[in-house]
Amino acid sequence: MRSFQSIRRLEVAVCKNRRQIHAFASHAAVQRQVQPVLEPSTASNLTGNSTSPTPDQSQRTNERSSKQNPNKHTFAVGSTQTTDPFALVAPELDQLRNSMITLMGSAHPGLTQVAEYYFKQPSKLLRPLLVLLFSLATNGLGHGWRHKSWLADCEANGSKPGLDAPLSRPDVLNDWNPNIPEHTMSFSSVFDLIRVSPSSVSQLHAPLFSSTEFEPRVANKLLPTQLRLAQIAEMIHVASLLHDDVIDTSPLRRGVPSGPASFGNKLTVLGGDFLLGRASAALSRLGESEVVELVASTITNLVEGEVMQVREVHMPETL
Repeated sequence: MRSFQSIRRLEVAVCKNRRQIHAFASHAAVQRQVQPVLEPSTASNLTGNSTSPTPDQSQRTNERSSKQNPNKHTFAVGSTQTTDPFALVAPELDQLRNSMITLMGSAHPGLTQVAEYYFKQPSKLLRPLLVLLFSLATNGLGHGWRHKSWLADCEANGSKPGLDAPLSRPDVLNDWNPNIPEHTMSFSSVFDLIRVSPSSVSQLHAPLFSSTEFEPRVANKLLPTQLRLAQIAEMIHVASLLHDDVIDTSPLRRGVPSGPASFGNKLTVLGGDFLLGRASAALSRLGESEVVELVASTITNLVEGEVMQVREVHMPETL
């Protein structure tokens, strides 16, 4: 059952697409007046009335396009060049897709199965894409960039603990993840009350970066913390999908039976809660209090939106 607000948003989106189509048609008409002589392939794109080009024509067109535009991540649309955003960060998306499963291990195998269920189905990874693109566009422009880049180098050479290392003692934290046994423990044995040596992070001496010598420039580099933040965004999104499918009683998700259809409502809700817990723990290890606050507020907004949807779908008389 669709809510009134959802239908309204759909109508607004359709109207917006219609305006964009009319604007594109007007632009194409102006281009035909300014440049009346067009290649057959271009004319067919604008008018849509001519027949499809032959294989030889297509090959010649592709060769001309490749010579004129050596960037393999762009393709022609009318008279403009459009960049494929997924191609810009394709290796990073593959990396975070493959490593994301390691964050979801649990001491209870059934809970692990629920948490990993949607991640094993094909997805667009739109939210991680946005995080990585914004990071690429802004890295190197802030005064704190050199310090963050130095910390990333320290993590790469082993002088700083990685993002999977807990802030608390693993035996006290009791956050067992079989995928990361070197950083997690459980209460299977009694922990020792021992004096803990200072963390290696406090022993690092950061170099002094002069603010007067800083020259903003795009670094064209992604940090491990930004890759982890992209994973956290996807984990929170999938947790909301698990909860949303319970509310909507959806039978399918990503072409397979939904979480509620496969595991039942109770386990599906608990699986979403578990993902939020794992995401929160990973978020705290980024070391950025402002980011923690922003993401926590986003989770709050998600829950508020779900409550609004429940009221509209199941209790419209209370509106």
